[in-house]
Amino acid sequence: MNKLYNTQKDFTTNFNNILKKVYPNIRKTQLNIIPPIIFGMISSENVTATDIAKKLKDEFSLIQTDSVIKRIRRFFKNKLFNGYHLYDKFIRFVIKTYKKKHDDKRVHIIFDHMFSHANFTVFMISIGHIYCIRLKGGFKVHFYDKKENHYIWVHAKELKSYEYHPAYYPDIEITHRKFKTNIVISKRHGADEPWIIVTNNNVQRAIKDYGYRYGGVETIFKNQKSNGFNLEKVVNASLKYFESMYSILCIAITFMVIIGCDYSKNVRCYKTTKITTHKILKSGHKQRTMSLFNVGLTLFNMALNSSKYIRIPYTFILYDS
Repeated sequence: MNKLYNTQKDFTTNFNNILKKVYPNIRKTQLNIIPPIIFGMISSENVTATDIAKKLKDEFSLIQTDSVIKRIRRFFKNKLFNGYHLYDKFIRFVIKTYKKKHDDKRVHIIFDHMFSHANFTVFMISIGHIYCIRLKGGFKVHFYDKKENHYIWVHAKELKSYEYHPAYYPDIEITHRKFKTNIVISKRHGADEPWIIVTNNNVQRAIKDYGYRYGGVETIFKNQKSNGFNLEKVVNASLKYFESMYSILCIAITFMVIIGCDYSKNVRCYKTTKITTHKILKSGHKQRTMSLFNVGLTLFNMALNSSKYIRIPYTFILYDS
């Protein structure tokens, strides 16, 4: 019998090792169930317990599928599992080992909210030394009116803006606690409404920094839903269940992006594995046709139970794209 590479056992063993490194105090019961769930999510491209269970073999082979489904659901409902805590440790590890090649060495952390059939609102936020947050026009700010010669409360949309260049307002106060920040307003020609950005950074680069969200958030949401793990199929779940499932999902997506980055960075390690990731334009420039997430997912599926060795990196080193 030919040897099979990248089996479920290989995956869970390697993921066990990385979880113990990332989170040394993780409970043994959690360590035994999390890697198989991540494996099931990726191989089924789904987050429902039923679809995950159908993909699990090895130690789950002698257990009826209904029992495996119940075990997964019990884990997602388990109050002793803190999904936020695990993901926080995991992503800190990834950021710490992140290989940056851009000159200023800055890492942009993007946050946004999303809906799943109006059942949940997912709001992700992580603010470090620098922030750029977009305000709605109806948000009130404490503004020094030079004409009135004193501070007044106004809606952000009432601040003066320009059509062809941004307007800058340093040291404006927001919220009832009068938190001091800077505001940049950019209303481009033809736009329905202006961008109103609050930042503690250089106001002249705030618009550019905020613009990075469009290369990150929308892509991630797409990977979570129809283009990846079909998150929209989750209905009638408790908040605790959704929190646990969603945290594991975020780890699975990050892992796929890391695999995609590794394929793009270490081409020599994949000489026998060809994935078309770019096309050549008439100008001679290369244009990406496959996202790093989809490269990772494609490579994972090619490697799974393959009779030839295909590299799947478990170092969790993320490279600049």
